[in-house]
Parts: sequence; C-alpha cells; structure tokens
Amino acid sequence: MVASLAPPEQRGRYAGGYSMAYSLARFVGPWLGGLVLGRLGSGMLWLGCLIVGLVAAAGYLAAAPVLRRRIAELL
Repeated sequence: MVASLAPPEQRGRYAGGYSMAYSLARFVGPWLGGLVLGRLGSGMLWLGCLIVGLVAAAGYLAAAPVLRRRIAELL
C-alpha cells in the first residue's frame, strides 16, 4: 500500500522508510512503555497511549483527502 501510493521513482524509499519506522517502533515501544510504567504508573501509561492514538487519528484524518485522491488516480 505504501509503495503503491508513492511516486514511481521513490517507491523503494517509501517502502524502506515504512519498514524502518515499524522496526523502530517495535524496538523502542516496549522499552519506553516499561520506563513510563515504572516511573509514572499505569494511569500515565494509558493516558500516553490515548494521546498518541488521538494524534495518529488526527494525522490520518488530515491525510485522508490526499490519500483518496491518489488512490482514485491509481484506479
């Protein structure tokens, strides 16, 4: 999906960036979650998860018109 939405000349770069971001999140997530849980408690951990989720949702909503237009161009 990521590569198909990228400009043709940059598909490898987009796919590599997506893979790197996913791997980084899998590496940093457990460490950061454990750190927050140990120092601030479970309430702050879940509050942080809520905030990150809301920011991600806002990003997807902001990008939705561009993604829809790009998908329509591909079809």
